[in-house]
Amino acid sequence: MSEETLSPAATIGHNAPPDPLIVEANERIDTANRYLIERGNIDEWDATIADKANAFLEQVTGTHGLLNKQRLQEGHDFKAIQDAKYKEPLSLLETAAEKLRKLKRAYLKKEEDRLEAERKAKEAELRAAQEKAAEAQRHAEEEARKKGGDPLRAEMAALKAQVAADEIEIELEQPAPKATIGGTYSSRNTGLKDYWSGRITDINEAFKFFNKAKNPYKQELAAAVLEALTVIAGKEARLHKDKTKAPPGVEFVVERK
Repeated sequence: MSEETLSPAATIGHNAPPDPLIVEANERIDTANRYLIERGNIDEWDATIADKANAFLEQVTGTHGLLNKQRLQEGHDFKAIQDAKYKEPLSLLETAAEKLRKLKRAYLKKEEDRLEAERKAKEAELRAAQEKAAEAQRHAEEEARKKGGDPLRAEMAALKAQVAADEIEIELEQPAPKATIGGTYSSRNTGLKDYWSGRITDINEAFKFFNKAKNPYKQELAAAVLEALTVIAGKEARLHKDKTKAPPGVEFVVERK
């Protein structure tokens, strides 16, 4: 069985000279195909065939290493060309955008603080108006009981005071306005967004909660724990290399390959 046959794929349909490593790789692939077909039965192997197969395996892995190194180098070379053209302006644009975003966020935060201050002032105005309406109502009741009083005018004043308080309350019942930027120049209105995340303050309590049978994240938690424990168990196995030293719930496995 010859190991030097040139693959047609390496020579047909290419105007440029074939890459020597690609040619070599295709030769290795063709030879490997013949090994798998003609020498696929291990019962027919002897020491000589095994030695030749092992030597060819070294050639295959050697070609793979060289070809992959060439691939990586071409990637590095291409990246170097791209970096020379794009890296600096892209980096400067990213920096500019981040600095402008900080200014925008600061402005929006200032505007939201202003709107919140206005709302609190309006709430204080409502409390004052409600107190005024209550006082006007008490005055109207007193006028109605007092000899020579003026209940009609007092009732009118109480009604006006209550209407004024109601108008402020209705205004406050509307959703609180949010600060936005937009208008003539911006393509759309933008504002601050809420980004929610979870922070673990007690790992044991959190684990007990998410590990409950009916918790929808129980399987996801179990898979993550299993993955982490498998990595740790593998490190322990490689450290001790002794099946008797496996910790509880863990079995050290050794495979000969």
